[in-house]
Amino acid sequence: EKKQFENAAEALERAVDLSPENILAFYKLGECYLRLRKGKEALKAFKMVLLFSPHNERAQKAVQKLETLTADEFDDDVFQMNPLKQLNPSAQVNAGSAENIEVLRPSTDSERQAQARDLERQLSLMEAYLVRGQRDEAQTLGETLLSKFPNNESILKRLRALRESDSPVRTTEPEVSSENKSLKRVDWIRDEKIKLLEGLLARVRQNHGPNFKNEVERNF
Repeated sequence: EKKQFENAAEALERAVDLSPENILAFYKLGECYLRLRKGKEALKAFKMVLLFSPHNERAQKAVQKLETLTADEFDDDVFQMNPLKQLNPSAQVNAGSAENIEVLRPSTDSERQAQARDLERQLSLMEAYLVRGQRDEAQTLGETLLSKFPNNESILKRLRALRESDSPVRTTEPEVSSENKSLKRVDWIRDEKIKLLEGLLARVRQNHGPNFKNEVERNF
């Protein structure tokens, strides 16, 4: 039976890596950890549930119960949880046990949208820090976001950019003014004309012999 829960925990760990906002997967992962007597890991999983469903009283009380115990203080009854299909969604939480935690329902669309908007604002602020060269602020904000949204690719990408670069990250290439473009074109045309004239002069010298240059200079 232990092996089954270990396999289930591994599968659920991959699931939350692929979908960091899947609260039901986090709940099931917490349940597996409890059955495996991994109290700290279970606490972390249930905290992730609260991140996406912060007003769920049953999850809040479960976290409060687990937080009061150290790894050596977990009683056997704390690790006893019924399978999800046997849980009663209307059951009241027993303050001394985690048995009656209900199956967590997904957050509402409005809650998910609000979380997504907040994350987007925080990512924009992190980019602003990077562009302004405020690397310490960007690093602190990125680590804070990563603790709330583990394995989020947008956060990880910005943290990688921060580590790999010694200068602020540019989101766009610097613009070249039209005046500079015109000057570069004038220089290019001039250089091409010079190359053309030098080529013509070389052919004339070839046709008139090595004394052609001296004759031209005497005439001018």
